[in-house]
Amino acid sequence: MRWWALVEIKLMSACTFEHAQQAWNDGFSGYARDLTMDLSTWLHRCAREDLLPDLSVIAFDGSNPVGFVISGLREMNGELVVWNGGTAIAPAYRGQGIGNLLMEASLQLYRRHGAQLACLEALEDNVQAIKLYEKLGYSVIDKLFSLEKSGDLILPPLTPDGSYKGEPVRPRDLGGIPFYNHLSPWHCQWQSIQDGEAVLVKDSKADTVGYALFRREFNEAGQLLGIALYQCEVDAARVDQTGIFQTLLSHVFSPLSVDCRRHTVNIPAANAVLLDMLRRAGFETAMTEVHMTQRF
Repeated sequence: MRWWALVEIKLMSACTFEHAQQAWNDGFSGYARDLTMDLSTWLHRCAREDLLPDLSVIAFDGSNPVGFVISGLREMNGELVVWNGGTAIAPAYRGQGIGNLLMEASLQLYRRHGAQLACLEALEDNVQAIKLYEKLGYSVIDKLFSLEKSGDLILPPLTPDGSYKGEPVRPRDLGGIPFYNHLSPWHCQWQSIQDGEAVLVKDSKADTVGYALFRREFNEAGQLLGIALYQCEVDAARVDQTGIFQTLLSHVFSPLSVDCRRHTVNIPAANAVLLDMLRRAGFETAMTEVHMTQRF
């Protein structure tokens, strides 16, 4: 007998926080990355990522939560976008079709809420999950690279010639830039990094030609532990992209002589100039995912 014949799909809003957290931690048990969280951390993530209980579902075997799909909703660039912020099944219930049931229930909710675009990310080597998502209407639109480097940083010998100027701004100021990447992965959008930092690069005419979104991590003594880069984009019309990226990276990862963990989060393969520059600076691939979407 298949387990899905016994499970009941419920809205997360009809469940307790403890059930939702248990479903999360059990679902990601034995996963490639340790994604388990205590309740406080899990609730903070839900708030930061705009994850909605009324848009999320949990599978129950009796009173026991055995799987979930948690989803968020935002208006971005004039359209309603939903994001699958996590799909996982408890180990004893995997391979029984429960993931398919949860995904189908989620897609029904997305349509009911008037979503125009659905998106998600999946580990590139999770072939089974990617096939399920494709079966349900998703398509891969890009590959995403998370890179990292420890120690000090020596950028390629492309020192800016003074034609560009960095200007710190608030993350929320990025949304109005004409070339802002509204299709960047969900957790790399400015809405998810409001506690982070942002910088614009302007040319000699004071035109904005590039931007970066990042976050610094410090210990209790104020020592810099790491820097995470979430977005780094340059106006595609510019022929001087290399110098602009150099200026952005010099600002984001400064001071370059400090020994700390520097990493990027889901940089699209389409951003080839940036990826090439990072790799030449010694960054190595830590994880590769695929970015998938479908329109309603």
